[in-house]
Amino acid sequence: AERAASARWALHRPAHHRRLKTVGLLPLEGGVDLELPGVAMPFLYGRSARELNALLKTRQVRAAEIADSVLERVDRVEPRVRAYLTTTGDLARSQAAEVDRRIEAGETPGPLAGVPVALKDNLCTTGVRTTCGSKILSGFVPPYDATVVKRLAAAGTLFVGKANLDEFAMGS
Repeated sequence: AERAASARWALHRPAHHRRLKTVGLLPLEGGVDLELPGVAMPFLYGRSARELNALLKTRQVRAAEIADSVLERVDRVEPRVRAYLTTTGDLARSQAAEVDRRIEAGETPGPLAGVPVALKDNLCTTGVRTTCGSKILSGFVPPYDATVVKRLAAAGTLFVGKANLDEFAMGS
C-alpha cells in the first residue's frame, strides 16, 4: 500500500518538485514522514493547501503534525536555501494548537485551517521582527498586525516565518 501511495503521489507531484529532488531538497520516492493506520502519507510539508485542509477537517492529521512536519523541513533545508529572515516556530505551534482546539470543540476552524504560510518580511506582525530585508530595520518589532496578517490568522493559517526579500521589496 505504501509503494502504491508513493507511486500515485509521484504522478501528481508538480514539475518543480521533480526538479528540486535532483538537488536534494525533497525526499526520494517513498519518503514517508507520517504513517497513519491504513494511510501512507508522503511528507506533509509537500502537500497542497487544499490537501492539508481536507486532511485536517476529516481529522486524518492534526494541525500540530502539519506544523511539526513543515518546521522540521525548514530546519533541515534553511541553511542551504536561506529563504527566511526570521522563523516563527513557536507562533506556528501555538496557532496549530488553537486550530486543533477549535476542531476538537466542534467549531469551524477557518477556511485555511492548518495551512502553513511564509509571510513576506514587509508585512507587520505583532511581536515578530519585521525588517523589510533592510539592516536599517534590523531591530524593528511592530506593535500591530497588517490587515492581511489579521485575515490570514483569522482563516486559521500557521505562520512559519518571515520570508527573505530584496530590501524594502524594491527589486534588484
